[in-house]
Amino acid sequence: MTPKILLSKSDARMTLDAARILTNDVTFNGEYNPHKIGLFVISNEYGPVAAVWASNEEDALDEAVNADLMQGFACEGPIHFDEQEQTDVDEDGITVTRLGNAGEPFYLDNCACRPLAQSDMPVALLIAFAEARGEGANTLDDVKSAALATVRE
Repeated sequence: MTPKILLSKSDARMTLDAARILTNDVTFNGEYNPHKIGLFVISNEYGPVAAVWASNEEDALDEAVNADLMQGFACEGPIHFDEQEQTDVDEDGITVTRLGNAGEPFYLDNCACRPLAQSDMPVALLIAFAEARGEGANTLDDVKSAALATVRE
């Protein structure tokens, strides 16, 4: 069973399975960071579904799709381009957004993506990210110190 990790000091409901927290481009405050990379939390109406390091929301969504963390937003069925609206739509006329390296279609109406300030991250989470970066881990599930940031239930 993958441990649940607390992402925010200010919101105890912001927890996520360690395997759904990517350590793809960990960059700490004070380091050279010209692209302003930070941790983005992607959520639906039920809470966080993924956390990835990126420089903006679009890149964060693309990273999450490429890591197969956005299945709940995936669009099934045929997609076509609506000439009048100049956008991709499904067979019911609902707008979809193409994401990831493969340009797969997703519904983003119930998707939120926001950066999480490092000042709001628990120290144990920052320690886990430091270990993950040092070991070249893919997710927090791959590092032992992630247990320090585990939610106690």
